[in-house]
Amino acid sequence: MESENLTRFAAEFLGPLPNYAAQQGFTLHALLQLNSVERAQAEEMLWQALLGGNTDTRVMMGLGELRSQRAAAVLKELLQGGQLLPHKVIQAALALWQIEQFSPALDYILKVLNQAQDYFLKVQAINALQHFAYREVEQVLRGMLHDEHAAVRSQAMRSILALYGLLTGIGWPPIVTDMMMDDPNTWQVAIAELDRLTAPLSLPPRPAQP
Repeated sequence: MESENLTRFAAEFLGPLPNYAAQQGFTLHALLQLNSVERAQAEEMLWQALLGGNTDTRVMMGLGELRSQRAAAVLKELLQGGQLLPHKVIQAALALWQIEQFSPALDYILKVLNQAQDYFLKVQAINALQHFAYREVEQVLRGMLHDEHAAVRSQAMRSILALYGLLTGIGWPPIVTDMMMDDPNTWQVAIAELDRLTAPLSLPPRPAQP
């Protein structure tokens, strides 16, 4: 018999998109509530879904969070097949990075970001980049701090803070919310504060690619 937590997980990851996700974005909360036995059962559910052709981003997100080694080969096939929609490319690449530090994952995400015309797609890519703590990624994100869309600017600021481990809790720091303002002078003040916070810190360069 399924536990209550596992039932909730299955509903959120394999059922219709939860109502809250449209307003707040989908979260991993239901997965994070599972114990070790339930996590193994959850991985099996997601693995079977993936094998059955389910490429919902929630499935890939869950497999990445669970570090599902057996999912890696299928996710690579999906990425390399070139048939995934851009938002699914982001999630498949991120999942592979979480599972095995798949080095081309960053390039897939950067390609989506560079080609994105939709600001929401940019936000998704920028959000994923917070998991790649390299100097080159910071430079890309800094280039987004003057984007015309407030959501892009604020997510870029948030992701830079995350790269440096400066993002704590679930709230939005003032310098992130400042990037949502219409006044470019407010952005500059926030960027100056970012510079102050990161000045004593450094990120490594991205390793040379084979």
